[in-house]
Amino acid sequence: MKGLLEEACTSSAVNDPGRLLRLSQTELLDSAAEEAFDRWTRLVASLLDAPVALVSLVDDKRQYFKSQVGLPEPYATTRQTPLSHSFCKLIVNTGKPLVVRDSLLDARVCDNPVVTELGVHAYAGMPLRTSDGFVLGALCAIDGAPRDWCDRRLQILEDLAGAVTTEIELRATLRQCQGQHSLAIAIMDAAPEAILVVDAGGFVVTANRQAHETLGYEPGGLVGAAIARHLPAHALPPAAAGSTARGSAPAADPPSNATATRRNGSQFSADVTITPIRTSGPDHHCLILRDVTRQHEIAGRTLEAQKMKALGVLAAGVAHEICNPLQIVSGHASWILNAADRIAGMPDEPDEPVQHDPAADNAHPLASDHRAIAAEVRDASSAVLDQVSRIGEIVRAMNAASHPATGRQETVCVHEMIKEIAGLTRCHFRHAGSLEIDLEPSLPMVTCYPAELRQAVTNLVLNAVDAVEQRFGPAGGGAVRVRAYSLDDSLAIEVVDNGCGIDPALHERVFEPFFTTKGVGAGTGQGLATVYYAVHQLHGGAVSLESAPNAGATFRLTLPGALRRQP
Repeated sequence: MKGLLEEACTSSAVNDPGRLLRLSQTELLDSAAEEAFDRWTRLVASLLDAPVALVSLVDDKRQYFKSQVGLPEPYATTRQTPLSHSFCKLIVNTGKPLVVRDSLLDARVCDNPVVTELGVHAYAGMPLRTSDGFVLGALCAIDGAPRDWCDRRLQILEDLAGAVTTEIELRATLRQCQGQHSLAIAIMDAAPEAILVVDAGGFVVTANRQAHETLGYEPGGLVGAAIARHLPAHALPPAAAGSTARGSAPAADPPSNATATRRNGSQFSADVTITPIRTSGPDHHCLILRDVTRQHEIAGRTLEAQKMKALGVLAAGVAHEICNPLQIVSGHASWILNAADRIAGMPDEPDEPVQHDPAADNAHPLASDHRAIAAEVRDASSAVLDQVSRIGEIVRAMNAASHPATGRQETVCVHEMIKEIAGLTRCHFRHAGSLEIDLEPSLPMVTCYPAELRQAVTNLVLNAVDAVEQRFGPAGGGAVRVRAYSLDDSLAIEVVDNGCGIDPALHERVFEPFFTTKGVGAGTGQGLATVYYAVHQLHGGAVSLESAPNAGATFRLTLPGALRRQP
């Protein structure tokens, strides 16, 4: 009999590392008594009419009673015995129920010390088997006298053992979920960006530490808040913005720039990324907010520097454009003065009226001279007015180009903007080639940051001039075309040239700050970076490039949303 006990104590099942790990993960060993388990042992004692009932957990050295009813002292207090005093270890070893009607007559347990020390004569135990097959211990009933355990009561015990196992596994699952939740919260709190999860109604379900700090809340204060209080409609999830659209698969929307509002009403510039979270229940969305106020200040200063550089490049051409009309104005003004002197030196016209008959006119040379001079003065004055108008156009275009950024979106006519840019840059095509503009007749008005968009297009046109000059030199032959057209609900602007082109291997780098394909001292590497910032960061649009060496280049700017047809 002693050999059977030793075999059970050292069996592979009792000492199995996987089982012991699973038992340890329950965190029930040495834990305090709990009503959730005590109610099961009371039920066992009542339904099986047994004086003792146990929830026994068996490790490699002892059995621990998570719950007990009817044990004498000191076991009622210590709630454990060594394996030498355990029937339950046999259940762990075999993985099967153990039913003992009379321990003194049962070879499996008759030598166990509890038979004589505690008077254990009848025992019925069912394994606590986890869903992954590990037997952690037993739910058992004990009697101090021999008895027959009827099948109905054994079935009740088996069912209750299943319920206890479910309780154990649910607790383990709950702890795992709590651990994963705590880890997720720690990860979210470690992120430098503000992260919020909002429900289908647009209310915050959870938010990280940075979100609370960014929006001005005490820890936990954001939960339950309406996200629409802090973000404009275009930066909200569809449901929160009033849309019922539902995508087929989770996908993050491109970051959109928005003016966010803190709890105290102060505002800041933010990039907002929205990602759907698909679940079996109502949809949720994850919002990531980045406070980009500082970046926008830096980018704004870079944009102003680029504007000053572009104006400097344009200045020489503009001076030439103004100089030509001024020379024409000066020449015609001199001629008008000479005409005035000629008229002053003529004798007075006769007192008698001159007939308007052509034959009579020809008979009076003085009247004919007056009319000829008057016609020439009219032509000269008309030419002067044309050139003054041309100078006015140049001055207005320069004024628009130098207008400071307001930081506000405005609705502008793209027709006028591109024509002004063409007027300022056309002088640079005297030797490089030609400039053509191709504007959709019903081009929509667009809500944009006008100074930034104007600078982006100007940079692209000036880059195109450099490209065609690099390829064709002073011989000419270059061509640049600026197109603008509607594309679904977006505005597309293209700058196309037949210049030197850009190696496809460099396409992904050309928009990086300080990267340039020009020679040393010829470029700062900020022009295209400014274009990318203005279109992508400010307008939430896209910039694309199609080019190859000596095959020209096409830069396309796409600005989505908020388009209105011209009246």
